[in-house]
Amino acid sequence: MIEDIVKSPVMVEKLKIVYPENARRTNIEGKVTVSALIDEKGKVLRVDVDKSDHPWLDDAAVEAMRNVKFTPAITKSGPTKVWFSQTITFKLNGDVTPAVLIGKAPELDNIKAFGDRAGIDVALKLDHQGNVTSFSTVDSTLQGHLTARMISTIRNMTFEPAKSDGGPVSSTLVYSLPLKIR
Repeated sequence: MIEDIVKSPVMVEKLKIVYPENARRTNIEGKVTVSALIDEKGKVLRVDVDKSDHPWLDDAAVEAMRNVKFTPAITKSGPTKVWFSQTITFKLNGDVTPAVLIGKAPELDNIKAFGDRAGIDVALKLDHQGNVTSFSTVDSTLQGHLTARMISTIRNMTFEPAKSDGGPVSSTLVYSLPLKIR
């Protein structure tokens, strides 16, 4: 028999969030929604990621939630285990506006022999005009198999430049390039 919760769990301290350095360097911001299983004493037993704007933020959100203390949930019979959901926002400080892709996101097709779905994450270095000056693969389901067409597509992408204190600046960002498999 499931009893109704009389009192929900409550955090007794603030989340201590450590911004992932790779996300900070590449101006990645976003939200991660996690669910935590809270035991009868208010201890976090397990944390799962339910939704995430970027995978580089996930571990920091899980770690922050794993280390927070709670008052336990209470039913008429006493303390009980319960799942608790929390959305954690990662926002960089300062007046920095990240670079934004101009136009439609590129999508490559006619890729063969790499399974039914693929994508490639590239770290792009952009100049103050938003042009790609260099790039490297960060994570790829293609395991480093960049074709001349992929390289050309990446080099020809144009971005609205990042801005700091109102003016354009060079920047680095991670971009996920989807690929269609045929």
